[in-house]
Amino acid sequence: QITEDVQYSASFGKLQYVVRAKSCDETMGYVSGSGTYEYNASVHITATPNNGYTFLAWTRGTDTVSTENPYKMIVTETDTTLVAQFKLNSYTVTIQYDAAMGTVSGNGVYSYGDVVSLEATPLNGYRFIGWEKEGVIVSTDRSYTIGVYSSVVLKAVFEKIICTITVLSGDSTMGTVSGGGTYDYGTMDDIFRKANERGEEPFIIILDGLEDPHNLGAIMRTAEC
Repeated sequence: QITEDVQYSASFGKLQYVVRAKSCDETMGYVSGSGTYEYNASVHITATPNNGYTFLAWTRGTDTVSTENPYKMIVTETDTTLVAQFKLNSYTVTIQYDAAMGTVSGNGVYSYGDVVSLEATPLNGYRFIGWEKEGVIVSTDRSYTIGVYSSVVLKAVFEKIICTITVLSGDSTMGTVSGGGTYDYGTMDDIFRKANERGEEPFIIILDGLEDPHNLGAIMRTAEC
């Protein structure tokens, strides 16, 4: 029952809601921006990936909310939780080489931090010089192990084997010799191929451990006859 004048004051305040920003996996990255905010407030939440990871999206449950980072949101009439999704980075290992000189293994796509073994195998008549990166030889080992932390281009360097043949006359007053010089490494297949190109039957003499030049001369004269 009111028997006299009464004055009442109504007090109002903005509603407040909780915004929770979480990382899907703290080993992949971390987030900032969580807190309690007034209704209709503008909030920025940020995801920061760790080394080797990339931010993908903000999700709520199974729904993707946004791929923006930082993400600007307006606080509505409910508490909300957003999860930052990250992924492990992948990088490419590219090996350049001359297939006519050798073969390589280790090309491919790898995850950040993977340890990769590269292998270079020269073909007959060639030898491996080294692994080259940006014009610099970084290893001369045919088997080379690297850690993958970014995409990388390596070159397997091969070169042709050059053989030197030195011929000497035991006595220059008795005769001269010729045929010395530098020659490409050759295989039996090369001998047969050249004989075939000349239309000749291959005739091969194989000598090992021969030291007396007179014996060599006798064998060559006999072979020529």
